[in-house]
Amino acid sequence: LSVPTAHGGNIPLAQIARLRHELEDGILWRRDRTPTITVRADINADRQPPEVVAELAPAIAGIKAQLPPGYRIEIGGEHEKQTDGFGELSFVMLASVALIYFALVFQFDSAVKPIIVFAAIPYGMVGAFAMLSIMNQPFGFMAFLGVASLVGVIVSHVIVLFDFIEEMHEQGRPLQDALLDAGIVRLRPVAITVGATIF
Repeated sequence: LSVPTAHGGNIPLAQIARLRHELEDGILWRRDRTPTITVRADINADRQPPEVVAELAPAIAGIKAQLPPGYRIEIGGEHEKQTDGFGELSFVMLASVALIYFALVFQFDSAVKPIIVFAAIPYGMVGAFAMLSIMNQPFGFMAFLGVASLVGVIVSHVIVLFDFIEEMHEQGRPLQDALLDAGIVRLRPVAITVGATIF
C-alpha cells in the first residue's frame, strides 16, 4: 500500500507503520463515560432486589477489597433506581412535612399543636414496620410509598380529632371529657377509613 504525502508524492506504508494482527473489542461499553464490564442477573419473582443485594453484600465486599487501584464495583439496575427514588422522595417528604407544619400553625394559631399532631406518626410507622417484619417483606420502594400514605392518613385523622376536641372544649366541656368523647365519636370513622385502606 502506498500513502499520499503532503508534497504530492507516495511512499510505502511499511516506511511509516508496522502492521500486525491482533484481537480487539468491537464495542467498549461505558457507564458514566467509564469503560465498564456489566454483570447481569434475574432474580426469582418472590425475591426483592434489596434483600438479594443484602445477601450478596459480603461477597461483593470481598471482591472490592481485592480490586487493583482504579477499579470499582457499582450496583445498578433496580437497586440503583430504588436508591435514587428514595433520595428524591425523601426530599419531597421533608418539604411536604414542612409545608404541612406551617399550614397547621396557621390553622391552629399555635406552633406547639402541630408538633402534637406529628407526635402520632411514629405509632403508625411502628405498626407498618412490624407488619413488614411479620410478613417477611423488605422495606422496598413500594413499602416506602405505603408508609408515606399511612403517615398522611394518620395526620389527617389526628387533625380532625384535634379540631373536634378543641370545638368541644370551647363549648364548655372539661378537657378530659372532651378528650374521651372525641375518642369515642371519632373511633368508628377512623376504623372504617383505616380498614378500607388496609383492604
